[in-house]
Amino acid sequence: MNLTLLENTGKCIYVVLLLFSSLPATSQHISDVRNLEIEDGLLARVVHKVVRDQNGFFYLFFEDGIQRYDGVAFHTFKLEANNIQDLMDVEILNVDKNENIYFKSDHRFFKITKDKVVEVEDQASLKFRTLSHEITIDEKSGFRTINGEILAGEGSYWNLQANQTVNLHKEEAPNLDCHILTQDVEGNLIALYGDNYKTIEKILVYGVDGVVQDFSFILKYNNNILDVYVDKVNGKWMLATFNGIYIITFAKAGIKNYEVKENVRKSDFGNIITGVASFKDEVYFVNESYGLFMVDGSGQVTQKFQHIPEHFHQNRKLIADPLNNQMYSYSSQTNADYELLDFDPMEESLLIHKIPCAISDIFNASKNELLIGGHDYRNHRYDDTERSGILLEFDKVEHQTEVLVKGIPKIRTIDYNPKSEEYWIGTDHGIFIYDQEFTLIDQLTKSANQKSKVLKFPFIITQLFYDDYVLAGSYGGGIYVIDQQKKEVVKVISEKDGLSDDLIVGLVTDDEDNIWVSTFNGINTLDKSLSIIKKIFDYEGLPNREFNSKAVTKDASGNLWWGSLNGVSRIDPKTILASSESFVMSLEHVYQYQNGSRTEVFLQDSTLQIYSNIDSLQLKFKFADFYHHRFSDFDRWINVSGLESGPHDLNDHIYSLNQFEIGLDTIQFHQNNSDNSLRVELEVGRDNRNLRKGIFIILFTSLIGSALGRWRFKEMEKKQKEKTKINTRIAELELTALRSQMNPHFIFNALGSIQYFIQTQETEKADNYLSDFAMLMRKILESSKSKFITLKEEAELLRLYVGLEKIRFEEVFDYTLTIDPEIELDNPVPPMVIQPFVENAINHGIFNLKDKKGELNIYFKYLSDQKIQCVIEDNGIGRKASQRLRKSNHKSRGMEIVNERVNTINQLSEVKVSMEIQDKVMEGKSLGTKVIILFEYSE
Repeated sequence: MNLTLLENTGKCIYVVLLLFSSLPATSQHISDVRNLEIEDGLLARVVHKVVRDQNGFFYLFFEDGIQRYDGVAFHTFKLEANNIQDLMDVEILNVDKNENIYFKSDHRFFKITKDKVVEVEDQASLKFRTLSHEITIDEKSGFRTINGEILAGEGSYWNLQANQTVNLHKEEAPNLDCHILTQDVEGNLIALYGDNYKTIEKILVYGVDGVVQDFSFILKYNNNILDVYVDKVNGKWMLATFNGIYIITFAKAGIKNYEVKENVRKSDFGNIITGVASFKDEVYFVNESYGLFMVDGSGQVTQKFQHIPEHFHQNRKLIADPLNNQMYSYSSQTNADYELLDFDPMEESLLIHKIPCAISDIFNASKNELLIGGHDYRNHRYDDTERSGILLEFDKVEHQTEVLVKGIPKIRTIDYNPKSEEYWIGTDHGIFIYDQEFTLIDQLTKSANQKSKVLKFPFIITQLFYDDYVLAGSYGGGIYVIDQQKKEVVKVISEKDGLSDDLIVGLVTDDEDNIWVSTFNGINTLDKSLSIIKKIFDYEGLPNREFNSKAVTKDASGNLWWGSLNGVSRIDPKTILASSESFVMSLEHVYQYQNGSRTEVFLQDSTLQIYSNIDSLQLKFKFADFYHHRFSDFDRWINVSGLESGPHDLNDHIYSLNQFEIGLDTIQFHQNNSDNSLRVELEVGRDNRNLRKGIFIILFTSLIGSALGRWRFKEMEKKQKEKTKINTRIAELELTALRSQMNPHFIFNALGSIQYFIQTQETEKADNYLSDFAMLMRKILESSKSKFITLKEEAELLRLYVGLEKIRFEEVFDYTLTIDPEIELDNPVPPMVIQPFVENAINHGIFNLKDKKGELNIYFKYLSDQKIQCVIEDNGIGRKASQRLRKSNHKSRGMEIVNERVNTINQLSEVKVSMEIQDKVMEGKSLGTKVIILFEYSE
């Protein structure tokens, strides 16, 4: 790509002259700078290249070595590849999700793993790229390019608009070449220019919004830059220089500071802001030694009452009285007299009232009353805090004071709950609760009789009414969460829960009902569940890490204002909570514990495979960042979802599990209000290793036994085959014998019927009966030769038999025999299994009926291709009545034979038979018997 080509193709839409000297500087300011050198663990002073992997680790390239840096410590790699040379000029090729860094040096390819550097022979794996951009040097033009588009070089800068090259601008100093070109995670382009490779003279950032900004002010820290990694241009930078690495942190977006004294060490006092209040459209604050100041909507700071600043010396809290268009503050003079300052900030009119107590807090109770709390220094020694506390009512009209409460500890804060119409007074020794008449209702102290009312750290500085709770900020004990109705402590939020400090000085809510807490060590944010979701420290843009008591307010736009030991800060809650962090969470080690031993488990494609019988599982995390400050306790505000929900305290960066259910679960680790998250699949299986080991031993033993006894096994196999044949033959003979026992039983009954007809001289019936009987006998004899007959043959046998019985019993019953049309008539059934039940139905059920005609129904029902059901149903007298009519010593041999036959059939054949007999009963009266016979066929 060159200028002529651009002109010929018509890509130049318009010309934008881009003079370096006219570029706007960034509005962001640097809040923290760290320089790490050899004494901090760096391998060498000169760092030639820096790259960051997807797990947040930084890789630093030196002349003869490589280090990994996680924000705390450095790890030096072993260079196992032979003759690795020229690490001063490497080309980063690829960064994969497994922490592998691929680079090219001296026409050879290398990979950095977790422990070492190895040469890559197969270059096919390097053809793909996970970087969002590719920066190279165009061989024809000498320009540095990104993704093939020429951007900057040889004193020139390409201005891109909508991915098209619009203008090429020549720098007035053409000797400035682009030595470094990179891109942040948001797509902003960063170009570093200099007249030689050792010195950088200008840094330009081309934003994704098309605006070019001059970041050359960074060079005041070091301009001998060899490489740079940028998280976000207004976030964090890491400079690789001839003097180690420089880590530059910009103040978080959403923080604006005022009245900050420059060049003050963070441990020293600067402009001490003791009171902040929102009044109409402005915000006012008081500087302890310099008076009252106003910040208007444009951010302009103006000092008020410049003609009488001495009255604002040693001033404290500042409150607004919108009902009277007044403001109040208080101060102490050298003679120990305390003054209440009553003023109109717009008119700069001031009234000064002498107050007969040392003031610690003021509270606007109504249009005409102001409450003043503190201690009575005139009648009590200063250290007599148990009895020196005093609460006064100040009449705003008459300017008179009246004592409301005395004899309690020194008062620190006054708050009123309109819901319960109660005053909550925080003191040096606990909380005292009064009604509107200032009668004591309850108290929470260090020596309270009830455990739920005990405050271990009773020095209460500030309070906030939040839903059904009172949040009481203490000096040393964190936040006490108190049930308003029960007046009991239900929870304590302290450093153990992730709070940045236990010295609480300010509490306020934003427009989204999040709770903001100022301390002696930064600001914390709690959500509606009282979980910590954000922390802000001085190295992120606050003017100081220590804040003053109750010096907090919320303005009309929802911004929060805080007074510190050096200046006042305005915080935009939405912007701050939406900001992401620069650290990256990764899983370093996973250990499983079982029976006192520890073994490491390795992640495979984001999945952990463990067994359910282990004792516990520990996941050890790394939180890689540019720099870990003293209070960078990222682990304490990580949400864990999946197996557990809600914020979880990862003690020492370790998350432990000790209860496992077989199956697949997902654990999501997520840092509140950021993009940092880690997803782990936990696959829990049943431990069959001992079983498999036992099976292996058994198989091994069996193989040995088989090898030793093969000759004996063959002989036993022959004997077993012969024995099986004999057993099968015996079973078949038993089945034949059973059928032989059944046939005489039926023949005896049939011949009895023929004899009956002959005796009664009914020769015609006897002749017909004998003919049917002969046919039945022939079929029975034929069926006795086979184990099974067809369903069609079985149905014919039943028709002949039931027809003979109907003749014999002189038409005392009717019968039906039905076969489901879906049933194949060729289906096999064992002979003489159904007949005994039909016989019982006739001889013992229907025959004994006296008052009605008998009914017998036989039907074959289709259940499936493998199941046929035969149902025999009668309306006889039932089994119980039939049993009573029989002789007591009578035993039904027919049923015994059927049961024995069925058992034998089920052992020898693929047709399985099961039987069920049901008594039909209604209102205690028998309605007959139902027999269900099921034939099951294997597929």
